[in-house]
Amino acid sequence: MRKRATECNRGFSLFEMLTILLIISLIAAMSVPALIPTLQSKSLTAAGDQFEQTLKNARQLALAEDVVVDFEIVGLDRASGRGLQFEGYRVWKWLPNGERRQVDKVQWLEGAFVFSQDHSTLITDGAAEQETGSLPGLDESVEIVRFSIFPNGETNLPERAGGDNWHVTICALPQGGELPPNFIAFRINQTNAHVIGYRPR
Repeated sequence: MRKRATECNRGFSLFEMLTILLIISLIAAMSVPALIPTLQSKSLTAAGDQFEQTLKNARQLALAEDVVVDFEIVGLDRASGRGLQFEGYRVWKWLPNGERRQVDKVQWLEGAFVFSQDHSTLITDGAAEQETGSLPGLDESVEIVRFSIFPNGETNLPERAGGDNWHVTICALPQGGELPPNFIAFRINQTNAHVIGYRPR
């Protein structure tokens, strides 16, 4: 009787353990591709939420402190060879003494997302001020697209033909100018700086 009890409690053999690990690995390998779109979608949502909130905060700052606020979208040509990509944004405010002060450091879109140049009228249509500048700690020059929000909530963006609003689009790096299926487009009202985000899914 003792012998049988010992045999029942001997546990798994090395072969059985390796078989279980192999099965778990196969299941995990099959599950990862299905999870990637979900993870990318969550990352895109987080990047879009941060951008939208920063723009709303910029408008609120202009109203609350009765100052002109500049909102900038920043592009740079990284060493990756992808060419100029707009990936960051920052906020400035004008003080009563005429000094222009940066409100916060540049915020970069996380998750390898960019502002699509081909699908962002704010960047392509030349309505906002555009200039070449520099950023502390970066050797590369940066391209800056800027528009201002005034203390009454209005912007310096001109009206678009047909009553359309200005917009910017956040997405993964487009391939051949084609917009990926998952993106967020933000409509910016030039009259009151209100921003609304849209996404296909």
